[in-house]
Amino acid sequence: IGKKNVIDKRVTSYYNSREAKEKVCAGQQQLIIQEKIMKFKSLVTNHIPNGITIIRIILTALLVFLFANGYEQVEIVIVITLLIFISDLVDGKIARKLKATSKVGEFLDVFADLGYILFMSTILTIKHILPGYFLFLVCTEFIAFIITSQYLKEENRYFVFDQVGKGLAVIYYILPIIMYVTNIYVSWVYVIFKSYGFFLLVLMTIIVILYRVSLCKNSIKQIA
Repeated sequence: IGKKNVIDKRVTSYYNSREAKEKVCAGQQQLIIQEKIMKFKSLVTNHIPNGITIIRIILTALLVFLFANGYEQVEIVIVITLLIFISDLVDGKIARKLKATSKVGEFLDVFADLGYILFMSTILTIKHILPGYFLFLVCTEFIAFIITSQYLKEENRYFVFDQVGKGLAVIYYILPIIMYVTNIYVSWVYVIFKSYGFFLLVLMTIIVILYRVSLCKNSIKQIA
């Protein structure tokens, strides 16, 4: 009877230890699965803003295709442009909310904006809807923005924006589609814009560039 009790205890101990090991293994596997799920969620979250920006680039490429092949129906152009505007509004806000800002996202955003503005400016200049110097103003202001950003560098940011420059960028962004639509539907508004509005735009561009230069001077003085 004593031997039987010893054997029973050994068997019970064996099964208990085996069950414990299985529980530990199951717990470890569950932790690994949870860790993989968290990494996947983090990966998806970090790429949502950049994905929206890439969609904006694709939509701009679609506009290029439509204009290049003569399919530029006004309604389609307006819808695609509105989607581009919406994506530009939300990608940065989503990135900040999800804490998913990055230098890659910053470059993508600027590249997407510049690509759209340059394309619309070029194609509408070719169509004589925009004056040729509008494209020159865009390029001049962008070059000034890149150069001055080097003197106004902020931590973890390659491009430095200011409120005055943002206002001008918004005008550059929406003016091409406004000129395109008014040229078709509201010709008198188009004539006023083309005759007088662009002189104001030239003045605004000069003011913004001078303002950026003054910010650089102040930044250099503070460093010195």
